[in-house]
Amino acid sequence: PLELPECAAVFVRDDLEALRAVWHQQQHQRELLVAAASRREPGLEQDLLDLGLNIVADGAVVAEPAEQRRPRRGRVWLLTSGSTGRPKQVGHTLDTLLTVRGTQPTRTWLNPYTPGAYAWWQVTTLALAHPGTSMVCVDGGHPWAEQAAKYGVDAASGTPTFWRQALLTQRDELRGVDFKQITLGGEPVDQAVIDLLKDAFPNARVSWIYASSEAGASIAVHDGKAGFPEAWLSNHKEGRPALSVDGDELLIASPHRGDGVAETLRTGDR
Repeated sequence: PLELPECAAVFVRDDLEALRAVWHQQQHQRELLVAAASRREPGLEQDLLDLGLNIVADGAVVAEPAEQRRPRRGRVWLLTSGSTGRPKQVGHTLDTLLTVRGTQPTRTWLNPYTPGAYAWWQVTTLALAHPGTSMVCVDGGHPWAEQAAKYGVDAASGTPTFWRQALLTQRDELRGVDFKQITLGGEPVDQAVIDLLKDAFPNARVSWIYASSEAGASIAVHDGKAGFPEAWLSNHKEGRPALSVDGDELLIASPHRGDGVAETLRTGDR
């Protein structure tokens, strides 16, 4: 059985190791950060030790904080991408990570994201929260279409780059996958890639999502068009993220934001 400290940053080699850590965290109400082993480096480790997290790698504690502290029960830490400097840590719970609510159709979702990334958590919480929903984890950088067909995948989330590469290198194998839902995110989504997927998978609803570790999932568009309706900038609904533009910068006030994130987040995105 897996044993983790009450406050742990777990660097994992694969999805199975990550999911075991998530299960342990939920069973014992630990405080957890999951990240791929490839992200482990001394500067980041020190930041996590300063946060009071024990560093776990290869199933063992390899570094401990100066002082052990009591866990914040149910706390889930995420790392930002690090695209604007050293990755930052954002505190969430499974409740703030779960943004797809209500009754959902039975689906088997493909999860090609790196363990611990925000998008990985989005698909994982979807599978955990909705009865009848299954999840197939794959390495998005390797051929996956045959596995998707074998296990009955009918929904998948990926970046535009992920989908373009799949259609370029696995088009024949993808004929065996009957997608009902395709979701894009993580990069700018243009009309060309949406149309490409609609043509390749006529039975699928093609959606795109704008999300970040800080603000959570904030924009979801299902009409097959790039961009979102301008009316959404003034049509604010209770419990939904409020969108606005200052100059040419997108601002988001999100109920799904992480702890310590400003109520109105300046995204830095145009």
